[in-house]
Amino acid sequence: MLDVLPRIRDEIDAFPYNGSYDPAVQGDAGDLPGYILYDTSGLSEAQLLVADNSMSLIAYLDGAHSVIDLRAEYERETGIAIELAEIEELISELDNARFLDNHRFNDLYNNLMSAFGVASLRSSVCSGSIYSADVKQLKLELESLMMHAPKPEIQGRAGNVLRRAPRGIVAPHMDFKRAAACYGQIYKELREHYKRPEAVIILGTAHGKMHRRFAVCDKDFAVTGGVVRCQREITSRIIAETAGVADFTEDMFAHRSEHSIELQAVWLDHIWKDIEIVPILVGGMDEFIQNPALAAADPEICAMVAALRGVVHDYRITLIASADLSHIGRRFGDQRDLDIGFISETEVADREYLRSVLGGEGQKALECLAGHKDRYHICGTGCIYLLGAVLPGVSGQLLGYYQAISRELEQAVGCAGAIFE
Repeated sequence: MLDVLPRIRDEIDAFPYNGSYDPAVQGDAGDLPGYILYDTSGLSEAQLLVADNSMSLIAYLDGAHSVIDLRAEYERETGIAIELAEIEELISELDNARFLDNHRFNDLYNNLMSAFGVASLRSSVCSGSIYSADVKQLKLELESLMMHAPKPEIQGRAGNVLRRAPRGIVAPHMDFKRAAACYGQIYKELREHYKRPEAVIILGTAHGKMHRRFAVCDKDFAVTGGVVRCQREITSRIIAETAGVADFTEDMFAHRSEHSIELQAVWLDHIWKDIEIVPILVGGMDEFIQNPALAAADPEICAMVAALRGVVHDYRITLIASADLSHIGRRFGDQRDLDIGFISETEVADREYLRSVLGGEGQKALECLAGHKDRYHICGTGCIYLLGAVLPGVSGQLLGYYQAISRELEQAVGCAGAIFE
C-alpha cells in the first residue's frame, strides 16, 4: 500500500503573488501566477512561493491521499500530465516549511511550547518587522504618526485639563503602516487629553485556534527597548475568579505568536511609560453571529464578563479592544473586484456596526452582523463584544474610520479608533 501523505495544516493560508520578488520568500513560481503560503499561527516563520497550478495539488493534502493519488486527481482535474518528482519536490518544500501536520511540525510545536511555558517574558514577534527594532527610530516613527494624525471626527478636545482615564478603547491591530492614521489619532488623543489608568486590560483578537474562548497571559511583554509589565495581581484575580468555569491559562501558548496585544503594548509603553497590562486573547464568536442571543448565556463569556466587571469596579482600568473591522477582496474569498462600489458599500456596513458598538449595544451589534451573515468578515468581533459586555450601556465616540486598500493583494481592511468614557 502506498504511503498516505500528511495533511496540510489548518493554519496555512495563501495570498496571490504579484510578481514582486521578496528574498525572505522561499520557493519559485517563475513568471507564472502564484501564491505565497504562510502560517497564520506564526509557529513557522516560513513563507513559501508556489505556482498557481500547485494549489490544485495542495487541495488534496487531506491526510487520505498518496503521491500517486495526487497525480491522478491533478491530471483528471486539469488534463495536464505531471511528473511524480514535481509533486515530491512540492511535498518536500511544504515539509521543510513545517506546513504539514506531521512529526516534524509536532517536534517544532512541542519545543516552542516548552520554552514558552517556562519563560517569564513573552518575546516580541513584531520588532524589526511591523515596528522598528531601534529604540530611537521607533520613537521617531510613533511621534511622526501622532504628529501627522488627522483631526478626530469628534470635536471639543481643546484645553489642558486631562480627562479621567477612558473606560474603553477600540483600536486596530493591523500593521502600523497600513493603519498609520488610526493609530496616530488614537494614541495622540490618549496622551494629550486623558489621565493614565492604573492598568490597561488588552483584549486581543486571537487569529489562531484556541480550546477556550479566552486565553489569559501572566507574562511580561518584550518590546523594542524594554518590557511592558504584566499586572499580575489583577491577572491572577481574573484567573482565580473564572477557574470554576474554565482554565483560561490553557491556551496561553496562543500569545507566543499573536500580534494583536503586542502592537497596543508598544504604543502604551510610548505614551505611558511603565504602564502595566493584563493580556487577554479573545477567540472568534462566529456561532453567535448565527444566533446572537446565545452569547449572553455562554458560561465562559459570563464568567469572564463577571470577573472583568469586578476588576473595573475596583481599579482605574482602561479596556482596549484590539480589533480590525471588515476584510474584503479575493484574499478573503470574495469574488468581486475592489471597485469603488464594493469599498463604499463596506464602509456603510462597518459604520452601521460601529453605531451599535458606540451606542453601548453589544447585542445589537452582533445582530447587525447577523443581518448580513457577517458578509464583510469582521476581524475582532469577540473582543469588541466583550468590551461592550463589561461596560454595558457605556457609549463611545468615534475618532475616525479608515480602510487600508491593497489592490496588489486584492484586499481591503477596515479599522476604527473609538473612545468610551
